[in-house]
Amino acid sequence: MANADSISDEEARRLLVEFLRQVEKVLQDVVENPRPTIPGRHHESMRVAWNDVKGNFTVAIDALSPTDPSAKATLEDDLGKRGLTGPQLIFKLNVFRHARENLLDHGTAKDGQEQRKKPRWFARFFRFFSGTLKAADVLLASLAEVPGVGLAVGTIKEFKEAVDSGADLGEAG
Repeated sequence: MANADSISDEEARRLLVEFLRQVEKVLQDVVENPRPTIPGRHHESMRVAWNDVKGNFTVAIDALSPTDPSAKATLEDDLGKRGLTGPQLIFKLNVFRHARENLLDHGTAKDGQEQRKKPRWFARFFRFFSGTLKAADVLLASLAEVPGVGLAVGTIKEFKEAVDSGADLGEAG
């Protein structure tokens, strides 16, 4: 990763696009492999909702990649005002990466399909999964406030929160 003091606005936008793609993969994994993360009664509605939500990743990524110089300057200013450039962005991304890598090292929802009868594995999975979603929320909340990006990211954030709540129900069950 670049030195936090020397990260360009263009690099900040590239890193935010990468972040959104990583969040999409985490959520897609749970949608495709919901058991036992999400209680069975919510599987179908989650899949249907995901079909509505997943296109918002493309919309948000496109909004973070303007070609017009004026739009680019406005976007970069908006990102900076919300702590999504420079050292603040690097710190937030590092926390997200740490949480996500813990999840990947332990195993994702897909890996959990092979671990069904191992409660300790799932207890750790839920902790890592929840930590990843919590770390993602920091960046999603800021992105949701950025004009042109916010509506798409707001929908993603709400879906992520519903998945997180569903995972809490799955863990309790």
